[in-house]
Amino acid sequence: MSVNSPAPSSALSPASSTNPDLRKRRKRNSRQLWLRLHLWLGLSIGLLFALLGLTGSALVFYPQIDEFFNPQLSVETGCQHHSLDGIYQALREAHPERSSGWRLELPSAQQSVLTARYMAPAETADETFAPLLVSINPCTLEQTPRFWGQTLMTWIYQLHFELLQDLNGRLLLAIVGLLVMVSIIGGVYLWWPSRWSKWPQALRWRKSQHPMRNNLQLHNLAALYSLPVLTGLVLTGVILEQPDWFRPITANILPTTTGPDLSVLQSEKHTKNQAHTPISLEQVLQISQQSFPDGDVRWLYVPADTGGIVMVRIFNDDFLHGEASYRFANNKLWIDRSSGSVVAQRRIRDATAGDLFWQWLHPLHNGEAFGLIGKILVFISGLIPALLVWTGVRRWRQKQAPKPKLKPQC
Repeated sequence: MSVNSPAPSSALSPASSTNPDLRKRRKRNSRQLWLRLHLWLGLSIGLLFALLGLTGSALVFYPQIDEFFNPQLSVETGCQHHSLDGIYQALREAHPERSSGWRLELPSAQQSVLTARYMAPAETADETFAPLLVSINPCTLEQTPRFWGQTLMTWIYQLHFELLQDLNGRLLLAIVGLLVMVSIIGGVYLWWPSRWSKWPQALRWRKSQHPMRNNLQLHNLAALYSLPVLTGLVLTGVILEQPDWFRPITANILPTTTGPDLSVLQSEKHTKNQAHTPISLEQVLQISQQSFPDGDVRWLYVPADTGGIVMVRIFNDDFLHGEASYRFANNKLWIDRSSGSVVAQRRIRDATAGDLFWQWLHPLHNGEAFGLIGKILVFISGLIPALLVWTGVRRWRQKQAPKPKLKPQC
């Protein structure tokens, strides 16, 4: 055959055995890339991820833990409660310099004291969120003032939410959350069985005499079975850290409503009702109960103006229509204290898809959306990152350890 003669047709196309080799090489390279990325993400942000998980687990039951460490917040069973107006009057007299209105969280089965929040105290003006909390015994009117971030559980909350670094901490944690999602994707890729026949083994514990094999199984199975909840916690956490990143996106996809313009309502109120005597807060409660006969009033946002517009948050057990939070209920009434009329309202059953998306974020993140079972799942899932970091570091150290040299045979 001449040197310049064309090669046989079989030589022009890749040999049949070349393609499988090429695919294996590409798969091996891809796996090595994801393995390095998964490793270095774990070593760089793993401890922070574990810290967020542990603090998140503590916060699932933070009102109960807070009351346990602060027995002065408990109320004697069966005692006679003062009226809401009497409690609010005592609060105003104790804090005459606080002139911009209060948010009142009413007593409940879970929290027997009334807690008032003053959202912008001068003492913490340099912080984005650090309200004054005043817990009031509704029977004795004894008050326990505390600044947000200066008690154990609120300090843990600040650590979890912003690493005690305010807006810079929130930005850092949002970025960490996105990197955790990359690590989760890489972990799933590395775990994914290559053949369907391997799935039964990959989904169950296989007892081994080798400790490191058991360590790897613990790492994989803990990540696998916590994956749905843990992924949900990371995603909701990122959105809660930086909601402004996502609002334009959701606004283009999901219809969202806005609350009433209080400046317009206040202007109309002063025009029509200047001569009216303001109704009491007890009457505000009565009007709220008339609008929601089966509802439970959770919050009153009381403005400084005694004749102003009070915003009331009411829990109505309407899970089918989207109510996910008892503590921060999403049925809202705006009641004009000058006239006693409901000037605006938002009912959970009228919420749009965009409204429900934002209303569900926090209840999903802390497990409240699914009651006690949801809280327990979130609590357990918060412990998983620490387990993953521990088993991952053990695996890395095992692979870094020098292999024993074989003795030469004579």
